[in-house]
Amino acid sequence: MSIVLEAQVAGHPPRRIILRSGQVATFGSDVWTDFSFPADSGMTPRHFQLDCRNERCELIVLDQLADVFQNEMPVRLAQLHSGDRLKIGPTTIRVHFSGLESSWSRDRKSTETPRFTVTTAEACRGVEFAPDVAGIVHSHPVPPECLDALIAAGQVTPAIRVLAAVLPARAAVWWLCDVMKQSLGPESHSDLLKQIEAWVIEPTEGHRRRIEAVVQTADRQSPETWLGWAVFWSGPSLAPASVDPVPPPGHLVGTAVSTAAQLLAGKNPLTMSSTLRQILQHGREVLDGQRPWPTHH
Repeated sequence: MSIVLEAQVAGHPPRRIILRSGQVATFGSDVWTDFSFPADSGMTPRHFQLDCRNERCELIVLDQLADVFQNEMPVRLAQLHSGDRLKIGPTTIRVHFSGLESSWSRDRKSTETPRFTVTTAEACRGVEFAPDVAGIVHSHPVPPECLDALIAAGQVTPAIRVLAAVLPARAAVWWLCDVMKQSLGPESHSDLLKQIEAWVIEPTEGHRRRIEAVVQTADRQSPETWLGWAVFWSGPSLAPASVDPVPPPGHLVGTAVSTAAQLLAGKNPLTMSSTLRQILQHGREVLDGQRPWPTHH
């Protein structure tokens, strides 16, 4: 996959930028960014980043005071699609994809209906499976069909791991966050779970870093802690904000989410099997767009 950006700064010649799958690039007015726009008075030194790993392209606003508009809507973190229009000050950037668009892109007629343009195995790159499970994953390239095959084979836990890898980070975190909210009841929601939900609603870098600070010293056997790690591992960097970015491996979010599911179900060993099935069913409903994340508190 390649991403073609047609950038037009008012009063200047158009500019064509090509990004490749696997590339992470920063944009801003600073000459040290990967793509510098010194003529744009609306650009901050490190304005935003495009993360084009895992056959998708995510926009992350790096400067908390900066604005980026995707199709006239302000965003802090967003998945890009072919045909999108970005607006940053006097600069307009049109997005065109060549090849596969994304592993979980949204149908234009419904903001919650997924379609798949990479295989299950590609979405699960970096996830380890037992040989029999790996055979199912590789022989069922369409994720929902793979999930059905795993369930038919009695492989519920691997199906949860596949689903956690297939969903984008925000949707995967929302899946377990919603499950925990329902299983715990409003009076038992921890401060961390509330912060995780706040990140789902508005996935800003500030929310992500606050969650990082909490999980550093939190109980490692808590499902909420692992879900917090999933938020932090969603990127854009594992390093402190003051140093050069260190992008996280793409499979970490799914690993953390599936671990949270196991720990949550394991709280009651007698019902663990049925709980895992309920968690998986809940995730299928997220995948199918039946459980969209909230847009406000």
